[in-house]
Amino acid sequence: MMNNSSVISSDEYYGFLLMKNIPEDVIMHHIIPYSYKTQKKELLQDIHDYTNSIQKLLYIYDNIYAYEYDLYKVQNYLLTNMLWYFRFTKFTGFYDIFRRCYSFRNYTNTEVDTYFQTDFTYLLFEKQIYLFWGLLTVEERDEFYKKCNHNIVF
Repeated sequence: MMNNSSVISSDEYYGFLLMKNIPEDVIMHHIIPYSYKTQKKELLQDIHDYTNSIQKLLYIYDNIYAYEYDLYKVQNYLLTNMLWYFRFTKFTGFYDIFRRCYSFRNYTNTEVDTYFQTDFTYLLFEKQIYLFWGLLTVEERDEFYKKCNHNIVF
């Protein structure tokens, strides 16, 4: 019989593989000291909000639409609403939100479109939802959540 404490998640496994390939010097002199550094209050608030708000959002979509549709369609509907919100929001708009991702900070609108229409489409809807949700500020998440909670169609 296997002890549950010895079972590791896929995230832990990939973390192990990543750490195994990083030079020990980098781990000892850069990663470990950074992990013990006090983080900014805003960052900690953002992490806390992300975790709580994504769970609430998924709960709303699951409860409103899951009885009619399968998970694939529910996630597709949520992603569609997120993209609509990004493009027509009173906040900064799709391109500026997408460029918050460090890898895309210097992309032009055309380059963002190209990536979004090719490579990005290979990600599962769930991964796309989590990525987009992480790019929003606490205020933007709150605004989107309020619209969803009031069952407002975008």
